Amino acid sequence: MSGQGKKDRRLFLVIGLPASGFQKTWPKQITRSIPHNRRKLEYAAGKGDPVNQAWPFHDEPNTACFTTTFVLEGSPILRVYHDFDGGWQFHGDDDQPATAEVARVVSLASMVTRDAALAQLRDLPYGWRATRSSVRAPWLLEKNNPYPTFAENGYYLEDALWLSQYRDDITPPPEETRDDLPPGTYVKLIFRFAAEDAERQDDETERMWVQITDRDEDENYVGELANDPHHAQVLACGDVVSFHPLHIMAVLEAE
Repeated sequence: MSGQGKKDRRLFLVIGLPASGFQKTWPKQITRSIPHNRRKLEYAAGKGDPVNQAWPFHDEPNTACFTTTFVLEGSPILRVYHDFDGGWQFHGDDDQPATAEVARVVSLASMVTRDAALAQLRDLPYGWRATRSSVRAPWLLEKNNPYPTFAENGYYLEDALWLSQYRDDITPPPEETRDDLPPGTYVKLIFRFAAEDAERQDDETERMWVQITDRDEDENYVGELANDPHHAQVLACGDVVSFHPLHIMAVLEAE
């Protein structure tokens, strides 16, 4: 899905600034120090810089990204993550830990300047990653999230925040609410029983309640469907669903 309704927040940071909130586990590593994509850094393009040429990415050159001191000190970029909330992460070898001590905030342009092959990843979907064994090897792309897809599950979950830009009957709760919901909470998600890139038709979406049961090691919500869907051949009440805070359309207020 193109466009995820990410915030446009301008930050005036120094290239290479340490990043707070850099998490130690894979595959979700950073992101909490800057809320969402379209975060910006001050960036001055130099002679020969890709910013002065045809810029390949949809994100602007000064979009804030995350990397490590290993990369800034010369390690080749072998792993790239495009987080579901839109953030970019650039890492070296598998044996280089993603800890708070090595995390740094940089501009997207500074990474592309460091390695022009990153331009090949301009269309890497949200929630996917790209890896390679060396700088001469091709990129291998793979899904890096537990969320349902039409190809695998017969449905996918709409990004409610993105969809709210086009529907006045969708008003997701604030970010601070979506990000910190305890087990037992009922949230409403939008299920679409069609391919992600298919032309939209009537009667292919259902808005249903899911009760949160847990959060996985990457902080994704896990819950059980609490409604009986019309598309019963695909999904049933009680089925387990993994979802992101951006999927949450509404939260059922406790009585």
